[in-house]
Amino acid sequence: MSDPLAQWHKSIYFVLLGLSDIDLKDSGVRLDYSRESLVALERVVLDRFAVTEAGQRFILRETFHGFEAYVGETLMRVAGGQWAWRDRGSPPQHEGDGPVACADPVLGLVPVAPLDLLLDALTTRSGDRLVGVYDRWAGAVEELRAGDPSWRPAKQRTMADPPEQETAALREWLAEQEAGFPRWVAEYGADRVWDFEPASLPAVEEALRRSVASSEELNAPEHRRLRDGAAWYLGETFRRGLGGEWVKTRAAGNRNFPRVEGMGPRHASRITPVLGLEAVLDTPGYLTERYALASRSVRK
Repeated sequence: MSDPLAQWHKSIYFVLLGLSDIDLKDSGVRLDYSRESLVALERVVLDRFAVTEAGQRFILRETFHGFEAYVGETLMRVAGGQWAWRDRGSPPQHEGDGPVACADPVLGLVPVAPLDLLLDALTTRSGDRLVGVYDRWAGAVEELRAGDPSWRPAKQRTMADPPEQETAALREWLAEQEAGFPRWVAEYGADRVWDFEPASLPAVEEALRRSVASSEELNAPEHRRLRDGAAWYLGETFRRGLGGEWVKTRAAGNRNFPRVEGMGPRHASRITPVLGLEAVLDTPGYLTERYALASRSVRK
């Protein structure tokens, strides 16, 4: 028998994606997990749904999966906690089972079933049910922190949370590449100028082509120093010229490379240098073209 809570966790990303890209597309609601977003969300719910008879709640539930996930995740971002699953007949009494948002247990707050809260909003039509719970949870956090300013509510990670940053590993990699770059230049590009200017990007391509002919060769263990040194220089050239910062998220697999985000005049462009190196091996001149695109903040 499948675990309904585990299934709910697996579905959170997809139901939230449906909420943003289908249910609330062009609605003007900014899904940023803020107090204001709950006010706007409840307004949309009241505009779209009027049926609250018990016999039709199952239909509403099927429609509300994305809304449920968003309300619960928003509450847990302010008060921490985790999802639980309420079985039929478990207290508090409910017509069926479903996901329940539980705040950090230190706060002593009563768990909230987002579907109950949404149906209550439809029944009362006051427009303040979602934000009322948010304020109560936020108030409990503020009260506890008044006595212990260092305390922060702990939230169980879900697929709705942004990927965790590998800050220490990234710092180590950056420091290693910077310290080793003079040796990299001596071995792979002693006859070129390496001044972190966009005009030096063709030299990166030349250095690669002297040693490898494909992305498979580039990523082979024996060419790791060539690849990583070139990736660092490429990323630094973009970062120094276009702004932004290095980022590396925690992910499985061997294709999780450092990248530079927030580049260009609108801080909207990014590049994963290793992928850029792979691309230039197939498309000569790609790095120079990519820099021009990033300078205009055109995401690619």
